[in-house]
Order: sequence, then structure tokens, then C-alpha cells
Amino acid sequence: MVVFLAHKKEDITFGSAFLDHMTKEVQSLPDDVYKFYGQAYNNFSKNDFKTLESDRTAFDWSAKQCYIVMANMMVMAAYQGIDSCPIEGFVPAELDRILGKEAGLYDVSRMGIACMTAFGYRDELPHRDKTRRPLSESVQWK
Repeated sequence: MVVFLAHKKEDITFGSAFLDHMTKEVQSLPDDVYKFYGQAYNNFSKNDFKTLESDRTAFDWSAKQCYIVMANMMVMAAYQGIDSCPIEGFVPAELDRILGKEAGLYDVSRMGIACMTAFGYRDELPHRDKTRRPLSESVQWK
């Protein structure tokens, strides 16, 4: 089981300790690039996508980044013959209590659970074929 944590608004606001750590220490951005990045990031997060309008919009955007990672993990697991199942059907407050507060695995004031994925090997083959809508209902060709 993999639990994907998303940063909350405080961490994804430019100039936060988290983003400064990422840009200055991890990426080692020179000062002029850091300044340019800050302007672009602020424009993106305040004007283009409005990711910092509220705590909810900030967390939702941050959570979307987790889905990109989750999808890549699921693809690679399938490539290696490992089954996976994405999970969104959970009660965030309960998992924050159990994993964040009680187990101390993360700071619930700065992060929250975006999604989870179970990985493993199936015990038996599926009892029925998967069904899908026709491609023409999902894709428009021009």
C-alpha cells in the first residue's frame, strides 16, 4: 500500500520553507533563476490557475501532482506483472488521525492524503471480462 501525501497551501506558496528548500538546496537554482522562477510560479499560482485562492484549491492542485506519480507507479508495476488499484474512497480525517497524529508519519498541518494505491498479485483470474465504452464515445477525431 502506498499513501500519497500532498502539500497544503502554506508549503506550496512561493517563499515557503519547503519551496525554498526545493529550489535553493535540492535544485541549487542560482539567484537570478530563483527570482525568475518565483515570478513565473506566482503568476501561475495566482493568475493562470488560481491554485492559491483557498486552502482547498491549493490542496487540490497539489493532490493532482500526486496522481501523476501514482499513474507512473501503476504503469511500471503492470510492466513488472504487479497488479494495482488506485484508492480515493477513504475518510481523510480518519487517516490523518491514524497515520498523521497517532503514528506521527507526517505533519497534518502541512500535508494531507491525496490518494492511495494498493499493489500486489491477484489470487485468481477475473471472473468476467472488463467492459469499456466504445472509443467513439470518449475520443473525438477531427
